[in-house]
Amino acid sequence: MSRLLRLLLFGIALFGLAAGASAQTNTLNVSSTPITGIPITVAPNDINGNGNGVTNFSRVYSTAITIPTVTVTAPAAFNGEVFQVWTINGIPQQPGITTINVAMANTENVQAVYTTPTVTLNVASQGTSNAVLITDSPADNGGQTSGSTPFALNYPNLTQVTLTAPMTSGGQVFDHWVLGVTSQPPGQNVLVVNLAGSTRATAVYVAPVLVSVYSQNPASGILISAAPPDINNISSAKTLFTLSYPPNTSVTLTAPATSGLSVFQNWQLNGVDQPAGQLSVTFTASAPVTVTAVYLNAQYTVTASAGPHGSINPSGVVPIINGQLFTATPVAGWMVNQWVYDGKPVQTGGNTYSVGPIGGNHTLNVTFRVIIVLHPADTNKDGLITIGEVTAYGLAWLKGTPWPNPPSPIPQSFVTNAIMLWKAGEAYSNDPSKAAPDTWVPIAQAPQLAKPAAVAKVAKGTSRCSISRQADGWYLVNVTVTPPDGTKAFTAEEHLPKGAQVKAVSAGGVVDPRGMVIRWGPFMDASTRIFSYKIKTSGAAEISGAVSFNGTDVKTTGDRTVGGSK
Repeated sequence: MSRLLRLLLFGIALFGLAAGASAQTNTLNVSSTPITGIPITVAPNDINGNGNGVTNFSRVYSTAITIPTVTVTAPAAFNGEVFQVWTINGIPQQPGITTINVAMANTENVQAVYTTPTVTLNVASQGTSNAVLITDSPADNGGQTSGSTPFALNYPNLTQVTLTAPMTSGGQVFDHWVLGVTSQPPGQNVLVVNLAGSTRATAVYVAPVLVSVYSQNPASGILISAAPPDINNISSAKTLFTLSYPPNTSVTLTAPATSGLSVFQNWQLNGVDQPAGQLSVTFTASAPVTVTAVYLNAQYTVTASAGPHGSINPSGVVPIINGQLFTATPVAGWMVNQWVYDGKPVQTGGNTYSVGPIGGNHTLNVTFRVIIVLHPADTNKDGLITIGEVTAYGLAWLKGTPWPNPPSPIPQSFVTNAIMLWKAGEAYSNDPSKAAPDTWVPIAQAPQLAKPAAVAKVAKGTSRCSISRQADGWYLVNVTVTPPDGTKAFTAEEHLPKGAQVKAVSAGGVVDPRGMVIRWGPFMDASTRIFSYKIKTSGAAEISGAVSFNGTDVKTTGDRTVGGSK
């Protein structure tokens, strides 16, 4: 065989060996437990140029020429987890050794095994000789949910623990927590600890700040309220007394305006006068403080009282120093009527009355009356419908003349309602459940009073019309009105078609040519009456009308057509 042929055959064999070797690779699978996301150092890089990674990941290595060795390193701790051991294909390696070498003769599976360590939370107290009972949540590894200081709790690392200390212990008050060496905000007795290794929590207690509360004139017996309640849950007490607060607590004390014949003047803080007349005083209890409610002895009094359907404040025997404002409060549906001082009226209406400095003892009384929405006929606005007002109101309605109080023109129902009120005794009130004019009722029937009297209801009153054609071409209209029992007043109206001619209107009827209305009344009895008139129109037309009994309108029925072929 020639030398050239031998070289050719050797090259072909070498090329085939190389081509077969290039397909030989093995994979390194890297994982971690019980958590993932752990950064792992890998050297050398694989055939794709990849080295280090975050679990879980894979790297691919060539084994064509040689079997590579890959070095893999895990961190000793990560996010509170502590490295325990590597495993190769499930076989544990030397514990605690974070670096391993892996020969890539085959596909290899390596896993970094971590454990969650147990850490200790030491709980202590400071500033009190007593052991302090502290609660913890959740329960620790041993199921412990509370303990008396000092004690220790064991938790898996990274656990969030809540500690709660009592606000008082052994006469001391809670001030703040210290976590490790860092003081926490004062007054917050609940501490949330995010464990990242063992640590210590200390509840610090201090002596309470004492607030001594006094009074002058009298020196004792004044009931004072306190907010917030002190460490002994005292929210009010009579002078003299002492309150205990955590340092720097904002405290508000409130005194009554009067006590017996004594009138509040001002507060004193450590002997310094505060603004006069302010019943409440607010201060920060950062050091012991003396607070005094100063009162003055009144020489004279006003005995204040209220009539039915309301109240007065202050009431009873009220001591007066420089003056006093009295406030009246009516019940629903009532209003202040009159203030009476020493038996003499001094003010009409108004919910307040002021008494100045006095030189003797006096009395004050306030009376109430039903709230009134004034009737339009009540021109002097005194809550009474008089005969003069009824006469003027009825005449304005009858003539169709304008009225100063709406509605104007006056509806006939308002007229008969006004007459009914006058005949029922003049005084009236309102029933808010009804529309005008029925809202105005005699005072005895006002719903604000104990029990409304029975109201006469219009149920059977009628107004019927008959029409007949006369020989002269006019039409005779007769309206027969039959009032119901109990009628105190009634009126009648006939509304005429535009352009109609009217004559022979029966006695008492008044024609209003502007409004094309005929009006009869008012009549102060319950007698049946027939109203008549003659009418002529250019063609067929409709007439309308109604009567009003005690303020209630009743439509006129029957024949209502005139003109045409009728």
